[in-house]
Amino acid sequence: ARGGVYLAWEQNTRAHPRWFNAFARRDGGKRFRVNRRGSQGAMGGIDGNTIVYQEFKGSNANIRFYNLTTGKRTNPAIYVNTRGWEYWPSISGEWVLFGRRNISATRRKIILYNRETLNVRVIDETTNIKSFISPGQINGDFVVWHRCRPVPNCNVYRYNIRTRLTRRIPRPPKSSQHAASVTPDGTVYFARSRRRCGIGVRLMRYPIGGQAELLAKLPRGRDAGDSFAVAEPDGTHHFYFERNVCNRPARSDILKIIDRPPG
Repeated sequence: ARGGVYLAWEQNTRAHPRWFNAFARRDGGKRFRVNRRGSQGAMGGIDGNTIVYQEFKGSNANIRFYNLTTGKRTNPAIYVNTRGWEYWPSISGEWVLFGRRNISATRRKIILYNRETLNVRVIDETTNIKSFISPGQINGDFVVWHRCRPVPNCNVYRYNIRTRLTRRIPRPPKSSQHAASVTPDGTVYFARSRRRCGIGVRLMRYPIGGQAELLAKLPRGRDAGDSFAVAEPDGTHHFYFERNVCNRPARSDILKIIDRPPG
């Protein structure tokens, strides 16, 4: 996640590939841990001086806020954290995007939560245990996520908060799309592959009113995990993505593509 002069990410180690901490750092500064000691963290997003992230321990997972100015951690108001598993949040202004899995793990939801009005809006859900929903990013009026029915038959979706309209991003036959992020003008960035990890992975751009365009190809055996898009004042889009090595849980890097969309 990128916001202002801060970069944030989640990280494991080769010695403990299943243990994750959420870190952040100011440009040119030292990293610091966002989640509490003894817990694990999954990074979400940054808006102003606030980081939203997932903090989990054992069977309990909740959405938390971290203030970059004071270092204070707080919980959302009511309606967000439940006895289920809240995961992979993102933040933009008063809106927070996150996923929720119920206790039985059969139902997953994509949820929008307004921190000012306390309004909760479910924008997608699945009740098939073989299906999966992954929150992407919220940025301005736009939200993206991907849904697999079943895995790895995955589609990326874009949702407009104001109009409440959802659009599925077109994909070619026998392909899968995932790792979605979005800019405030609705440009979607995502990965397209051949339904197997590291096979024919392409990083794509999909603007409103346009068609999907190729940005880069990944080498065989490499895939994209999470991604995060930032619109810079000079008109460029900075597309951050995790490039991982298939079947190697502690082999990944964070890379950035600087993209100047047409027009």
